[in-house]
Amino acid sequence: AMEPTIVQAMVPEGVECRIGIHRHQALGDLITLGPGGAVAEQVANEAMQLLPLTDADADRLLDRAQLGELVDAEGAGARPALVDVLRRVAALAEAVPEIVTLRLNPILVVDGAAAITDVRIAVAPHTPDSRPPVRRL
Repeated sequence: AMEPTIVQAMVPEGVECRIGIHRHQALGDLITLGPGGAVAEQVANEAMQLLPLTDADADRLLDRAQLGELVDAEGAGARPALVDVLRRVAALAEAVPEIVTLRLNPILVVDGAAAITDVRIAVAPHTPDSRPPVRRL
């Protein structure tokens, strides 16, 4: 019998980041950004932002997480690539309320691109909240 095999492209070393989505009962939906990889849980400088996320919010989130300079050093397209991932993850969280938590760790930012190497998603049945939305643009 054949053994299952995973084949994927190798990603060179770069800046390791992590992105998370959390559903907070009192505050609303949050997106987080911080350093990624093996030391991610030991580093406390994770930045948070309420959803929905604008381009300006995503750009500021990068700087609040103290990743801006590191990402900018990876090439001209690196910051826009990571901002694009942030915006897409935020849009996914808003479109799929069954997602309870989502964690991308690590995301490797290298050569002007962002490569997602691991994703964990927890889902549950959605129960609509009868309260008015926390924040809407």
